[in-house]
Amino acid sequence: MQQIATSSGGAFTPKVTTLYAALERLTRSGAIIVDGEEIVEGRARRYFKLSDQGAQALSAEVKSMENRLKAARKVTSPMVASGVPSPGAVIA
Repeated sequence: MQQIATSSGGAFTPKVTTLYAALERLTRSGAIIVDGEEIVEGRARRYFKLSDQGAQALSAEVKSMENRLKAARKVTSPMVASGVPSPGAVIA
């Protein structure tokens, strides 16, 4: 959880139940695999890594997000450059 919070610059800090549910779902789907287990201070700690299937799915999702971002920039860049709202824009 700390690593996720740090990696996201504090933008996302998952709750314990959310994290464990996601890890369980990703393990069942084959996207991640258990890469090791140990006991630290009396608590079980499990390590995971992306499977080949998970890496492919992640790559496809990143590409999809990049394509949506390009489309959004294409639509909004003329509005940003001109400083004028497009026709039909709602100004609050």
